[in-house]
Amino acid sequence: MEWYIPFAIILGSLVFLMILGFPIFIAFTIVNIVGIYFFWGGAEGLMQLSHTIFSSIANFVLLPVPVFILMGELIARSGVFTYTIETLDKWIGVIRGRLALLGVASATIFAALSGSAQGTTAMLGSILLPEMYKRGYKKYFAVGSCFAGALAMIIPPSAFAVILGALAEVSIGKLLIGGILPGLVLAGCYSVYIIFSVLLNPDIAHDYSEKKYTWSDKIISFLKYVLPFGSIMFLVTWLIFFGFCTPTESAVLGTFGSIILILCYRKMSWRVIKESFINTLKITVMMFMILTGATAFGQLLAYTGASQGLCNFVVSYNLSPMLTVIIMQILFLILGCFMEQVSILMVTLPIFMPIIRSLDINALWFVILILLNMGVAMKSPPFGLTLFVMQGVAPKGTSIRDIYLGALVFIACDIIGLLVVFFFPKIALFLPSFMKY
Repeated sequence: MEWYIPFAIILGSLVFLMILGFPIFIAFTIVNIVGIYFFWGGAEGLMQLSHTIFSSIANFVLLPVPVFILMGELIARSGVFTYTIETLDKWIGVIRGRLALLGVASATIFAALSGSAQGTTAMLGSILLPEMYKRGYKKYFAVGSCFAGALAMIIPPSAFAVILGALAEVSIGKLLIGGILPGLVLAGCYSVYIIFSVLLNPDIAHDYSEKKYTWSDKIISFLKYVLPFGSIMFLVTWLIFFGFCTPTESAVLGTFGSIILILCYRKMSWRVIKESFINTLKITVMMFMILTGATAFGQLLAYTGASQGLCNFVVSYNLSPMLTVIIMQILFLILGCFMEQVSILMVTLPIFMPIIRSLDINALWFVILILLNMGVAMKSPPFGLTLFVMQGVAPKGTSIRDIYLGALVFIACDIIGLLVVFFFPKIALFLPSFMKY
């Protein structure tokens, strides 16, 4: 049987079930079970499926996922990060557009403490938007600055990056560290956009600081509320970079440090503990269920010969490797408008990664481009997850038009950052090149 026949049957069945409205995990499960039964030897194939499901999540490298999520949940739900936001506000000073820049700065720091883009966006929207509206910011401009929360998907610790690394079979430690500089590039793009927007159109942000702070106030606040979080960031990322800890070990140390910090600020309570653990459990189970379906789907394509046949088909066209990467990234951008991010990985990675490796393209660089692309998908109309989050936390009077317009402007910044990393791969590969694993 030619490779394209099972490929068309498998992919066509999946698309058909998704069109009917089946949840992505259910659709994958049905396709996997039926496909493995008919293409992989009936009952024997189903037995292999059960082993695949277990082995796909019984993996030590996936342990950071729930731990990173728990760390972010504890910090967000305890409210301790609001102190850091207030301190950053003191340091930014009396400049127009101050609160928008504060949103980007807060998102960048909190992204290094939380693996949840949705949680970071919700926190920024609920804290900063009411004050921005009060000071006369244009609504789309204010909303857009809070979409910087999607940086939490890129800057470590990122639970999504762990899942992506496991699916793509690249070093999770290198992927986490590789997201640092691209994440800072995006934060820089956001800041430049805000500064130039205010310079060109001062009416976009009528804001000022009602109170001036002395240097002693700033330094004391920095030592009390920023430096401790810096120590958490060190535990999470730089211990991985220097090879002292695996991602799992650094995640545990970071979570332990966060708990100590919350206790020191006297913000720990049974409500915080309960809500953090319950939400961590929900998110982890969802991500792991999707992961099992993606692994089985990839094995099904490999067993039927569809993956190898597609690789040979693409290679036979003699497209340049860079053109192939561009086509794939455009496809990711399109899919990001309509599908959830982990679902996109389920559909594409089992097909794309064998092609990337057959063309001798640096897999880590390609996966970091995907990570940036999924950051775009988080805020892409009409179904980006952070769009719905923002709609839920934005003050009354914020229209869908305001949310979409704010997102589109920052999506343009994301695409500029994506192009920078595409044309200058060293940005993504520089820090990982110093790592041993």
